[in-house]
Amino acid sequence: MAKQNNDAFLKKLLATFRIEADEHLKAMSAGLAELEKSTAAGRQAEIVESVFREAHSLKGAARAVNLKEIESVCQPLESVFAALKSKQLAVSPPLFDLLYQTVDSLGGLLAEDTGAPESRQAMLAPLIRQLGDALQGRFDQPAAAQRGARPGRRRGAR
Repeated sequence: MAKQNNDAFLKKLLATFRIEADEHLKAMSAGLAELEKSTAAGRQAEIVESVFREAHSLKGAARAVNLKEIESVCQPLESVFAALKSKQLAVSPPLFDLLYQTVDSLGGLLAEDTGAPESRQAMLAPLIRQLGDALQGRFDQPAAAQRGARPGRRRGAR
């Protein structure tokens, strides 16, 4: 009986997490779209702070439900926003491409319950590497483009 109760609780917790995570991703996507259009430095700082908090909250929520893949992507994503906050990194079209791709990949992780953790981690490794490279000011083609992104996906289209 205790095992059934625990399994039911875990299912409810994960369902709640997915709803919350989707809200974080929508807020990040909207924030990125607004940041891309904004020219006022003060407003840009507010948006970066807001998106940073969303990434941080998603990372913590993923950690709470033991979703390591999502947590492993959110950590370098949060670091990129921290670098933007501290002006160690500047916004640029390649950075926006990478950030949108990261949000899309996180959404894909939330949507799929299939696939071995090893294959998901192998798929995420290039994205995590690119986020680390972005912190150093190096930009490659977004990870999804390298492995064949979903066609027709627009920036911020969530």
